[in-house]
Amino acid sequence: MSSNNDGLFEEWDDFKPEDVPEGMDWNENYHSIRRRIHRDRKKQQWIRYGSAAFAGVFLVACTWAYLFAPGPEQPKIAGGPVIKVIHNASDTISRFRLPDSTQVVLYPHAMLVFTSAYNRSARELYLDGVGEFDVHKDRSRPFIVYADNLTIKAIGTKFLVKNEKQATSESVLLEEGIVQVTDRVVRKSPKLLAVNDLFIWDRTAASMNIVNTTKKAKTTLAPAPKEAGAEDRVVVRPAWFSFDNASLPVILDRLSELYGQPIKFKKSELANLHFIGKFDKNDSLEHIIQVITSLNELKYQKKNDGTYLIYK
Repeated sequence: MSSNNDGLFEEWDDFKPEDVPEGMDWNENYHSIRRRIHRDRKKQQWIRYGSAAFAGVFLVACTWAYLFAPGPEQPKIAGGPVIKVIHNASDTISRFRLPDSTQVVLYPHAMLVFTSAYNRSARELYLDGVGEFDVHKDRSRPFIVYADNLTIKAIGTKFLVKNEKQATSESVLLEEGIVQVTDRVVRKSPKLLAVNDLFIWDRTAASMNIVNTTKKAKTTLAPAPKEAGAEDRVVVRPAWFSFDNASLPVILDRLSELYGQPIKFKKSELANLHFIGKFDKNDSLEHIIQVITSLNELKYQKKNDGTYLIYK
């Protein structure tokens, strides 16, 4: 007999015969109590099993509802921009054309994110991965690419951006034209890249470096040729000259002096504008003015006498 039954016998044996009414059948009462206890235990066991089963079903139902039920409908703003994504999910390079005719080469598993407002008032997008951009020229709307830590601004040019999550650095390689690169971490002065310049942002050290991927020829010391309309004098310029966040009126006056070309503008319009960049002495004045006006969203006009007019 089981230990439970032994316990029952022990409890039953504790009773004294004089405590039991006359005529009571001991055996019958014992078995009656035992059957009742067994029924109660079985009933409680079924209740526990049923509760556990119900709790399990309820938990599964809640989990299913959380994972697979449609989420709450997002509020729709009338006329608000819609997020758009171009994703190259393949293992090969894919080519795309953006609404402004800019051509993009997306490397495997790279992704572009922009809004439906793209190509209206602005041309801005975010790149995750590696992408090459052949930008459609539009002076009124600069082309801007955001990486994790960098902002790349261009007008009409060709460049390659690497922004891979597992890499220790981000980089920009300029292939044609000119771009301006700004870091959004240390927020140092924006850097102007020349053709074949490789801008590298070290994520670990939060530092930048610019390397030219081709060897440049030595700059001669001979005077640069004069532009049409310049005064009949030789203008000797340094091998290169740079402007470190100088005000635009000061830069334009300096350029006019270096190149011997009149540059006219309203100082009140340009007083709050600045420029950072480096130029070679063989760069033409028109090329420099084109870069400066494009990056500051200005316009320029060259008159027949060689005078440059700069305005908003």
